[in-house]
Amino acid sequence: MMQDTKRMVFLDIAKGIGILTVVWAHAKGPGSGYIYQFHMPFFFLVSGYLYRPEPSLREFARRKVKSLYLPFVFWNLLALFGKRAVGISHLPFAEMLQKATEMVLALDKDGQFFGATWFLSALFWESIFYKALDQSMEKLRYRRAWVTAIFLLGMAVGFGVDFPYMLSRNFVLGGFFAIGYAVRENQDRLKKFWNGKLAAVFGTVFLFLGHGSHADMGKNDYSSPIGFVAGALMASYAILYAAQQFGRWQERVCMTVRPMGMPDKAMKPFSAWKGYVLQAARGICYLGKRSIDLVIWQFVAFRIVIVLQLFLDHKPVSLAEVLKYYPVYDAGNGWWMAYLVAGIFGSLLWGSLLRKGKECVRFARA
Repeated sequence: MMQDTKRMVFLDIAKGIGILTVVWAHAKGPGSGYIYQFHMPFFFLVSGYLYRPEPSLREFARRKVKSLYLPFVFWNLLALFGKRAVGISHLPFAEMLQKATEMVLALDKDGQFFGATWFLSALFWESIFYKALDQSMEKLRYRRAWVTAIFLLGMAVGFGVDFPYMLSRNFVLGGFFAIGYAVRENQDRLKKFWNGKLAAVFGTVFLFLGHGSHADMGKNDYSSPIGFVAGALMASYAILYAAQQFGRWQERVCMTVRPMGMPDKAMKPFSAWKGYVLQAARGICYLGKRSIDLVIWQFVAFRIVIVLQLFLDHKPVSLAEVLKYYPVYDAGNGWWMAYLVAGIFGSLLWGSLLRKGKECVRFARA
């Protein structure tokens, strides 16, 4: 189903496709209603598949604190106090303290700059809880089945109860995380169900189910919870299968030196086509590897387009005015494409600059 030797390339392609759909939906591109019905479950499914039981709980928690918790808390607190410092936020001190406490507990986030970072906090808590259960049940027979059952029960509770801080979606997404690892554990048994015909059927059924349906995970509002789970799983299957086939296809194309019988005059266009395929695969893989950058910075990058639109509409371009619009100012008349480009390339550029800055600081200290 998913070979370990190709796992990273394959999953990077899948995550690249996934994060592209996330920014697409937030930019209000065509088909966003469909995307909202699978994009977050897809990422939790992949995260569950990547779960590793080997580290101790302490080591596992340390890694998750570094990769998920600290970026979430740091950037959200910076936004909270930064807006107060420049005079665009006037929250009383008590409310500021309460908001900061909620951010430190990874319960709440800044809704203007870092709205999408709830993903980091949700994945942090769900992965820690899964690891804690997995380790505490270590001596129990069929422990993974029990852990999966507990998470699926939590999913059902999440659909039925509106918890504060939008925690209902955490419970729902935790179920997808558990399903992801269950797939990994049983992938040899599931190989016979891994094929293109089933992917095509699932993709078609998802489009049928998604037509006229809606899903708002933040408000815990779904046309049909069962339909949402079924549709998200089918869409995820189709995307994962497509990612695997794309990875294999680009590998075959790029390994082909000269197709049999191809005349000399056709070699130059063929070589150029190979280059485009390779660049496309590399680009999608890069998006997958840098998906956290896009999660954190996409709404910040959207502000570039908002500033431009305000200027063109002859409206005041102040920080307070720019922050009034979330996530976009106007996605009509093709402007969603500008938001998509800004959300992708702006996030990647800023993330890269931050990493280079950190490297310079480490070098200076050495």
